[in-house]
Amino acid sequence: MNWEKKAPDRKKRAIVIDDSAPRIETISQGLAEEFSVRTVTSPFKLLSMLCTEKPDLIVLNSSVPWFSTSHFCCAVTNNGLLADTPIVLFNTENTSVNKGNIREFHNCHIIEDTGVISETARRLVS
Repeated sequence: MNWEKKAPDRKKRAIVIDDSAPRIETISQGLAEEFSVRTVTSPFKLLSMLCTEKPDLIVLNSSVPWFSTSHFCCAVTNNGLLADTPIVLFNTENTSVNKGNIREFHNCHIIEDTGVISETARRLVS
């Protein structure tokens, strides 16, 4: 279940957090060329994964109902091992991500269009 140790020629690691299987598949396919992608659809899997594996990127649908985006971003930002991990936030509801709630988290990047996730990911992790 763990990623193999990252050698210089290995793909970067990305975690995609969402509650929609079709959207996870689309995002994962967009990232797969440059990233080894793990997906998360439950808070328990997320906690387990972050406790054992450090991703190079986190892609998060901020409208996932099982946790608070601002609390999650705060936890990542304040964790010494994860603090430098970029987080790409998007929202699939009719509202946009509340920029005011996450302004203090230096590694959170808000996108309005899920079509630019892979481009944003490459830019942030390169």
